[in-house]
Amino acid sequence: MKYSQFYPENWKRPYHIIKAKVARIYGQFWDKDVIGITGSVGKTTTKEAIAKVLSYKFKVISSKENLDPVFNIPKTLLRIRPSTQKIVLEYGVEYPNEMDFYLDLAVPKMAVITRIYWTHTQFLKNIFGVGNEKGKLLKALPPDGIAILNFDDEYIRNRMSKLTKAKIFWYGSRPGVDLQISDFLYQGVEGSKFLLKFKDEEIEIKWKLIGEHNTYAAAAAASVGVNCGMKLSEVKVDLEKMERQPHRLTPIKYKDNLIIDDTYNSSPVAAVMAIETLRSFARKSRAIAVLGDMLELGGFENQGHREVGEKLAQENIEVVVTVGEASKIISDTAKSKGIKEAYHLEDNQQVT
Repeated sequence: MKYSQFYPENWKRPYHIIKAKVARIYGQFWDKDVIGITGSVGKTTTKEAIAKVLSYKFKVISSKENLDPVFNIPKTLLRIRPSTQKIVLEYGVEYPNEMDFYLDLAVPKMAVITRIYWTHTQFLKNIFGVGNEKGKLLKALPPDGIAILNFDDEYIRNRMSKLTKAKIFWYGSRPGVDLQISDFLYQGVEGSKFLLKFKDEEIEIKWKLIGEHNTYAAAAAASVGVNCGMKLSEVKVDLEKMERQPHRLTPIKYKDNLIIDDTYNSSPVAAVMAIETLRSFARKSRAIAVLGDMLELGGFENQGHREVGEKLAQENIEVVVTVGEASKIISDTAKSKGIKEAYHLEDNQQVT
């Protein structure tokens, strides 16, 4: 494989290529347990939750947040030490054949798929392109590996699950899954609580994250934990210590108002979940949504921004403000669906 195609053309390129090749050899030399995470949303939160849970019982290293995987995975592999027991890697892909590069560096023994949606369709074309590229992680699993899959995601359930010969362990909210989430409740700005059930063991989790969709990250982490021999009571200890990820549904108190900061990145499905969270916090008060452009949607750009505008109207968000070029579709759609106070601005300065 030509590693050069995955690194930008600058004076550091030879250094990164050599580093990746050394990391590949070094990582395979140790033959440690690798847990790989991919999906269209929730990868970083899931990766952090898994690393937190496993740290209760194992020596764990994981890829750092906010660093492109082409740099992150080699850097993480070079951190392996004799005492390391588990390696948690985020396999984020944007381009065709990018997953092949990561799998050439490290093949996981356990793979977690969060959710599949048409993100990065500028390069991967459509949901099938997204699913095929991310599905390579499942295909690479050895027969004695474990695929930890979100049963509530129709694409994963009906299509991706057929890609692996490894054991499948399902998590989700529906009865009958291997590990079930239920009884979600907001606890205000302090976080939320919910139940996790595995076999005859059921526990309540109280954690700092808001957003009902974030419970899937907890369930995925718990699924990894129990498949590594942990009890749910052990999973609970460090899961409840997990901190919020910066700019990912972070509640901020400002005077008598509450600001929910979800500015790290976005896609239509992530924006929809953020809107649901906003409405849940503002059931008896005025909700204001400020949104920018969602990038790398390719031919789905108009549709994705329209869906967000429709969701704003569906949730009766009182005020909508959009900033950027493509996001005008959001405010226009919201206004056409009945939101009277929907505004589009040219730049961030006008928002304040």
